[in-house]
Amino acid sequence: KLNKARAAPYIPVSDPGWVAKVIELAAQTIPKKKLVIGIPTYGYEYSVKPLTQYGYRYDLLWAFNPRYATDLAKDLGMTPVRNAAGELSYLYKTGTSKGNQPDKSEQIIDSGVAPAASLYSQASLAAQFEPPFNVVWWSDAQAIKDKIDLAKKLGVKGVAIFKLDGGQAPGFWDVITNR
Repeated sequence: KLNKARAAPYIPVSDPGWVAKVIELAAQTIPKKKLVIGIPTYGYEYSVKPLTQYGYRYDLLWAFNPRYATDLAKDLGMTPVRNAAGELSYLYKTGTSKGNQPDKSEQIIDSGVAPAASLYSQASLAAQFEPPFNVVWWSDAQAIKDKIDLAKKLGVKGVAIFKLDGGQAPGFWDVITNR
């Protein structure tokens, strides 16, 4: 059985706290007006297995456009939640007979909870299931806006958008053009 005290799975695409620390470190030798923050428009799906002592092993399955995540959530009856990194995510139980592709008849981890409680709730839910389970984690328009705001707050030159292929999250262009 999993340790009930285990922290929630945490595998952000771009953690704002980490980005701020990297910018502050880089700014010790490079002027902030020469620094640019990269902003992802994609996400990742991982197979998650708990480690013996503490934490998780994350096996990357694939990168995806946000539509994959929202379509999968809809198919599974899931509600993605805003997580501690300000991005969207959800957990779901995987079957063993069909690899990592979910089967609608499988038991699903429903992480549709209030954002403030999502990290704790995902840990509680993850502890209820035997591994493996998957975590789907991505940047949506709100996460992108938050990173643009972070760039302004930190006083860097600007941002660079990673991957413009037509698969961006709904609202992406509204966020970008309103800046």
